[in-house]
Amino acid sequence: VQRMGELLDGVVLDDSRNALGRQRIAHIRDELRAYDRQHQAPPLTKAPRW
Repeated sequence: VQRMGELLDGVVLDDSRNALGRQRIAHIRDELRAYDRQHQAPPLTKAPRW
């Protein structure tokens, strides 16, 4: 996203319309990882053989 902003000679904003800095990007990345962990499918297990 930062690269797109540079290429378009623009400023990337967050959901509150504040400039998106490195710290905010790291925070968003952490939020996404937490979301992924919460919504991760349980591991597949082998069905018992009859």
